[in-house]
Amino acid sequence: MVNIDRIIRESIETVLNEYKDQQFNDNMQAFLKRKKEREERAASERAKGKRLKTKKLKGGQKTWYDYDEWKSQHGTEDASSENDLRNKIDMEKTNIASVAREVHPDHTDQGAQSQLRKELNGERDMTSDVARKLNQMVDRGQIAIK
Repeated sequence: MVNIDRIIRESIETVLNEYKDQQFNDNMQAFLKRKKEREERAASERAKGKRLKTKKLKGGQKTWYDYDEWKSQHGTEDASSENDLRNKIDMEKTNIASVAREVHPDHTDQGAQSQLRKELNGERDMTSDVARKLNQMVDRGQIAIK
């Protein structure tokens, strides 16, 4: 009796392990296929003369976008208006994290805060969209001014 139970248990374990291995292989093949398709798409876009860049999204995802098209849609502010806005905002009294979540809603919380801090410190150009949102928040009193 004991031998029959052991043989049945080992047979069941063997079948389950084969099933798990097959599921893993199917998932891995699907993953590799998606990766290959993304790489082929990126290569074809580069061949068309587009400059593709990646952007991290919430949930560990990322997306590709055409940098030149984005740059034409979201122009940068001129240096004088950027400096006026930077000098107006009191970064010590302002909760940068909450402002950043509203200004950059498609970024992660840490990424949005880092992006906004760099824009306010002058390490990165400020787009006209960001400048408009910041000016609106200053007008509404959501951002402390000096």
